[in-house]
Amino acid sequence: MKRITFILCVLFATLCADAKTTVEATIDSIQIFVGQQTHVTLRVSSDYKDKVQFPPFKPNTLVLPNVELLEISAIDTTEQDGKRVLSQIYTFTSFDANLYSLPPLPVKVNGKEFKSDPLALKVLTIDVDTTKLDQFFPVKDIQNNPFSISDWIPVGKLYLLITLLLGVLVLLYVGIKNKKRIFVRRRLVKFIPAHTKALQELEELKKDSAPLTDSPEDTKEYYTRLTDTLRKYLKERFGFDAMEMTSGEIINHLMTAPFASEQDREEAMRELKMLFETADLVKFAKYTTQLNENDMNIVNAMEFVNTTKTEEIVKEEVVAEELSSDDRMTNILHHAFRIAGIVVIVGAVVALGFFIYKIIDLLT
Repeated sequence: MKRITFILCVLFATLCADAKTTVEATIDSIQIFVGQQTHVTLRVSSDYKDKVQFPPFKPNTLVLPNVELLEISAIDTTEQDGKRVLSQIYTFTSFDANLYSLPPLPVKVNGKEFKSDPLALKVLTIDVDTTKLDQFFPVKDIQNNPFSISDWIPVGKLYLLITLLLGVLVLLYVGIKNKKRIFVRRRLVKFIPAHTKALQELEELKKDSAPLTDSPEDTKEYYTRLTDTLRKYLKERFGFDAMEMTSGEIINHLMTAPFASEQDREEAMRELKMLFETADLVKFAKYTTQLNENDMNIVNAMEFVNTTKTEEIVKEEVVAEELSSDDRMTNILHHAFRIAGIVVIVGAVVALGFFIYKIIDLLT
């Protein structure tokens, strides 16, 4: 008895669930002409918790011979009498006149299949009155449009634009030709160590002083060259501007300069001090020196250079000369003309392409 009661309850619950689910299909027009379209709306009414699966149709497929499914709309959800109503629209067409029976549309609710009622679709052809054949005319040839000046105005504007761009391009070419780029000049410079240059100049002075007379002018020139050579050497060797210093300032500055030893410093300072004092007396007090005194001073100068020199090698470097302001402006104009020329060329090519396209469009 309990088993029978359980079976009856299950059957009753199933019938109640099925009663809550309805599937309905409607067609907006049961008659269409060949090539026309009709819409079938499929509605499913069920509880919100039910899982509904619509027919697995795909657009542009045949559901029947000569009946094609064109489109499937998105699922629309509404509410009616406390139930959820899902709807989807199917668009059908046919190119063969006949009476078709559209099959029921299957819908699965919670895994159980429900089907809509079948629908009828009648496809009609258009009747042709063959008794009035004289009213049918053949297909006409393509008609040439009349000439209109307004159609050619854009082409004329394009032609003027291309001409203008070509003129600007010619002017830019002339500007580029006249404003040639000036390249930075580079030269190979040999850097000789300071002591080498100083010793070479002292040797030259020594040769030039061989016929030295006792005249104050010759003696003054001799000591001027001698002290200038030492001042240039001190500037390059120790890094201070000895050319703008007095003899006393140079001696004071060298007292703090680095030497190999204090003994070398004392000897070098003593000889250099005597040399500068003699040179100052000759240049400013018209002091008359002895011939052996001149030789001793130039030997002391060479000894000072050899004592304070550093071991350097002759170096060669490529030095770039600096351009003048006019040359830099010429290069700026050259680059500006080149960039403007590229822009004008691109614009002219684009305008020419559009011009050709408009001409072909008007002539065809």
